[in-house]
Amino acid sequence: MATTRTNIVGPMAALVKRALVASWFAAALPASAVAGDASDAIEIVSLNAWGLPSPLAPHRRERLPRIARWLQDVNPDVVAIQELWSGSTPYLPMQVQRRSVSGDDGLAIAGRAALSDRATLHFDHARGWDLFKAKGAMRGRVHTTGGPDLWVVVTHMQAGYGRANARVREAQVDQLLTWTQELDGPIVFVGDFNVDTAFPEDAGVFKRLRAAGLVDLADSFGATEATYPGDGHRYDHILARGGFGWKIVTDAVVVVEYDDDPQTAAPSMFSDHRPLRARLHLERDRTQDSLSTQ
Repeated sequence: MATTRTNIVGPMAALVKRALVASWFAAALPASAVAGDASDAIEIVSLNAWGLPSPLAPHRRERLPRIARWLQDVNPDVVAIQELWSGSTPYLPMQVQRRSVSGDDGLAIAGRAALSDRATLHFDHARGWDLFKAKGAMRGRVHTTGGPDLWVVVTHMQAGYGRANARVREAQVDQLLTWTQELDGPIVFVGDFNVDTAFPEDAGVFKRLRAAGLVDLADSFGATEATYPGDGHRYDHILARGGFGWKIVTDAVVVVEYDDDPQTAAPSMFSDHRPLRARLHLERDRTQDSLSTQ
């Protein structure tokens, strides 16, 4: 049964929205899961931690512990973190998995699920300020109960407006898709792609992603609010592709708005990006569809 999102206005908006989000993430799985045709639910959070030093990213020492406390409360299976640059790691009081090779890509994976077969990728192309970092991707295999393993890939792509930066992102997507094309199971790509459908120059990136069979879970659920309030765009995405006889079913997706949380005192935000939170499960693909939405 399809879930319909509701746009809420008025003084009770924050309270009502929190209740709706809680119901989405607490809802029971369909009967197919009980029948053994689906996996248990998997909750994934994507968060750009804005881990640059001050004054580039103010209040880092206060914000990162708040991020850790929120993640402990939410307790997702997988947390895909970007911009946890090397100097910011000591301020995040939680266990994370980082890359084991040299280079500061800012990527980390955390959460209650154990990841196996971890590997990292360093992008061959970068320009501008991104040349000072080692952006790329990190992947791992998540074991599910009742379904196949799920591959999770966290990435952070070239920043910046304009066609020159978009061409770099196109090359990075090509490299990312080549790196993951032989993975043996359903796959979820998570992170700060620095692309938005509002920018015509990024059409090539989205064309590549669609050609690879990837579907944006937020689009499928209608959670299309801006994840970067600074300019009102949606740069953060959770993209999914089923396969090997299984499809990825979206149970809930929400863009977390900090002002909705009364626990956040000044500074009132975690990051300059809003977290993206999704709940999904794997279901046997009887119709050969790659992805469906309840």
